[in-house]
Amino acid sequence: MRKDIDVLGAVHPEEDFDSKPFWDWLRAKDFRLQYCDGCGKFRFPPYPSCPHCGELGGTWKPVSGRGAIYSWIVVHRSPLRDYQEDAPYVIALVELEEGPRIVGRLMGTDPEDVRAGLPVVAQYVDTDEKVTLLAFQREASSVNQTRQ
Repeated sequence: MRKDIDVLGAVHPEEDFDSKPFWDWLRAKDFRLQYCDGCGKFRFPPYPSCPHCGELGGTWKPVSGRGAIYSWIVVHRSPLRDYQEDAPYVIALVELEEGPRIVGRLMGTDPEDVRAGLPVVAQYVDTDEKVTLLAFQREASSVNQTRQ
């Protein structure tokens, strides 16, 4: 197994000036996103200025980690040999309650049960001592709902 591949099949991210705080907060098990002090909107991915109003800077504020599936793909054949036995699995685009969309693996949910609008909550996955990734799981209140 290559050293730059972790348990979820992700390549270690290149942390830059803008993204380093995001990865640092995740390692601390604290989900935060950039918040624009000018227009009051959260943003992701991290930018040096707000894509909504152009204001420079911003602050890192905690977010709920709750959201809903916006779109998804089902990986039937992993491009990484070490993860082929995990297939099929879901990679989801989640629209967070705070507005931004973020990609992560959907854990513990059968691909046939995934639907747009499915409520999910963030979870932290330590891949090694250097990287913590954000994944998602079905919110407990949605587990007993029937498929639509």
